[in-house]
Amino acid sequence: MHLRVFLICLCFSFSILAQKQQKFLDAGIKLISEEKYEQAIAELNNAVKANPKYAESYYQRGRCYLNLGKNSDAKKDLDKAIELDPKISIYYNGRGLALENLNDTLNAISNYKQAISLDSNDHQPYYNLAHVLEAQKKYDAALQNINASIKKNAKENNLYVSKGSILQALKDTVGAINCYQIALNNDSNFYGANYALSIIYNEKDNYKLALKYVNRSINSDPKNPEAYVEKGLILENTKDTLEALKNYNKAIELDNSFAFAFFSRGSYYQAHGNNTAAIADFTKMISLDPNDADAYISRSECYSDTDNCNAAILDLETAKTLTPNDPSIYFQIGICQDEIRYYREAIENFNKAIQIDSTASEYYYSRGNSFYNLEELELAKKDYFKALKLDSTSAGPYFNLGNIHFDKKEFDLAISYYDTYLKMEPKDADALVNRGICKNGIGLEKDACADWNAASTLGSFEAKENIKKFCK
Repeated sequence: MHLRVFLICLCFSFSILAQKQQKFLDAGIKLISEEKYEQAIAELNNAVKANPKYAESYYQRGRCYLNLGKNSDAKKDLDKAIELDPKISIYYNGRGLALENLNDTLNAISNYKQAISLDSNDHQPYYNLAHVLEAQKKYDAALQNINASIKKNAKENNLYVSKGSILQALKDTVGAINCYQIALNNDSNFYGANYALSIIYNEKDNYKLALKYVNRSINSDPKNPEAYVEKGLILENTKDTLEALKNYNKAIELDNSFAFAFFSRGSYYQAHGNNTAAIADFTKMISLDPNDADAYISRSECYSDTDNCNAAILDLETAKTLTPNDPSIYFQIGICQDEIRYYREAIENFNKAIQIDSTASEYYYSRGNSFYNLEELELAKKDYFKALKLDSTSAGPYFNLGNIHFDKKEFDLAISYYDTYLKMEPKDADALVNRGICKNGIGLEKDACADWNAASTLGSFEAKENIKKFCK
């Protein structure tokens, strides 16, 4: 009799705990739907205490941690949910998200695939798997999964935007536009589709359509800073520079931790010659995203423009560590080193740039200039000829080939190179002065004076002195 009473009491106690656990769980889920994640966690903590072996409570708390960016805590809860109930698809999908955010891509993929194997009708793990594969540049596999996701849920606009992004990566712009339009047919104010189309039409130089879609983006989500940045980029292309700056400022006002807004405004200042403001914005971007090589490169350009080559080189060396296979970085380091007369060091960096990309005419031309400055003229000539072979429209090599023969007093050859150069750059006073000296040296005094007169009108002091001395 006593045992029976004990069992009845025990069952009653379990029933009360279960009711409490469910009450806390329901309250937590309601708060999640209201995006009150911290409050939801407090309720779900109570749910876990009431029944520490109920998987759903850990899953819902893991969702909260995911939304708060606490991915390690989220993974811990989702691990526990799976331990308690390993047959639930959404638990693996949630853990996949946490792992993806923790940059554990391989295990994220494994979890998404496990989610699909448990419930092949849920579109979400297909969508998440497509996202990871797109980031890995496995576009065909990504497309296959996003198509599967759309097949399971054809009404979700995000899926079409995701598919459009993948098709853009596959160079199928028409297909991408069609996907974005499907989303807009479902909801003309859908932010993602409008924003994506604004970028496409900006790149196509169709600024009217680009502005149409970016304005729709802003109207649908006026607190999203990225749309203001894109509008600024479009307005710059239409030469409406003041409005462009206003939009960059608005983006930063909305989110002063949005690195790309500072980069875009910095690029704006740089393009308009305000290197001080540009450097400040690039510096801010670097503080927000220290692994973005473009910010260091852009700031180095500003330093170089203000004759601070040492600071420019430091930035370029940092950029080099971030993207060691970018030949343009080695090239720019070489340019700065040549400018401060570190010619041997410059040549080493030009060599590295050429090793990575042997098709860039300017790399050979610039290395030729360093050889020229070291008076290694045959090596300089060899590089100038290579530069011209790659790009016969490049003017600089002709001028310096002319200079080499000018220095050797090989005036006929020098004149032939200056002739070609001046057809491309007819207002270069230095070339006109030099060609005049060559002509004077072979007895063509009248032609020499004509060159010096032309150079004089361009403000050349040397030309004026030569006219006084040689022209009557």
